[in-house]
Amino acid sequence: MNFKSNVEHHKRNNWAYIDPMDELFVLGYEDVLTNLLLVKVDRASMGVSLESREPLLDHTVAEFSARLPFAYKHNGLESKRPIREIVYKYLPKEMMDRPKLGFDLPLYDWLKKDLSYLIHEYLNENKIRRSGIFSVDYVNQIIQQFNNHNLRYPQILWRLIVFQMWYFTWLENN
Repeated sequence: MNFKSNVEHHKRNNWAYIDPMDELFVLGYEDVLTNLLLVKVDRASMGVSLESREPLLDHTVAEFSARLPFAYKHNGLESKRPIREIVYKYLPKEMMDRPKLGFDLPLYDWLKKDLSYLIHEYLNENKIRRSGIFSVDYVNQIIQQFNNHNLRYPQILWRLIVFQMWYFTWLENN
């Protein structure tokens, strides 16, 4: 079923379309949410034997939300307004309105402790020269910043390690 037929299906089933943005809501709900986001949550949770629940995706909540005027759900600056208004009654506004926080891996701790051997094994001068991709001086500078607790973006170190691991597993040996 394509987007246009989804919209027609919902129009036939009395979904109110007051604003053209409601059609984007349907696209987001039926395509992005179901075919992308929920699939990722499901795979990630199954990968660690965790059962996940999405309580706000109950069909009655979703149907109710779909019938609300789009201007009430999103005022151009703030989304999820009905949920926010409910949550404001129970939690401090600052908690709900703070910026989103991602789930960051504790790379700094891992690379300082349990995985520190990876730096020595894959980012030593010999291996950097053998792969021939990165500047030895640049990699040494990153390692030095990391060792001095001055590396603001430890993901760069992790990505260098992962690349080197990939390179020596798949390219140098073939």
